[in-house]
Amino acid sequence: LGSALVVRCDAAADRGRDLKERDAEASKAVTKAVRRGVGKVAIDLCFVIDATSSMQPYIDEAKKSLKGIVREFQKRYGENAALCLAVVAYRDIEDVKPREILDFTSDVERCLRFIEGLRAVTTLRPKPEGCATKWQEDWPEDLTGALHDAATGVSWRQPCRAAIVVADGHGFI
Repeated sequence: LGSALVVRCDAAADRGRDLKERDAEASKAVTKAVRRGVGKVAIDLCFVIDATSSMQPYIDEAKKSLKGIVREFQKRYGENAALCLAVVAYRDIEDVKPREILDFTSDVERCLRFIEGLRAVTTLRPKPEGCATKWQEDWPEDLTGALHDAATGVSWRQPCRAAIVVADGHGFI
């Protein structure tokens, strides 16, 4: 546990105590430190994914990348790894279903199933009155709204937080 945990072994204090007592004391201190999370590497990682009609190949690739990220994290940190994942999928501003959100979970398979279930589609609402015809064909992606939802619409828990944006365009910022 490195410098995060110090067990005091003072020669004068140890007089008259046997090895078993010192071992028991050290074991209790380690157990207490582990309960507090000393030595844990914990991160909340949110994928913000453009789920508009052009994105299906990227969504498929995001699933592969997610598996790789989890494997690498576990390889580097082993049992001390605490990775929670969330997904905010977004579409066009005027889409009937502009967002799909999976709140943070440590269940990697659940996250993969959620991403697997994403379909890159665009289902537009009727064109607002006075709106140029070209917008009916391709509303801008709502990246700003998705980032807002990623910041406030999921339950961030860890002090170490990251978001990965998966997109093929500039979005509407």
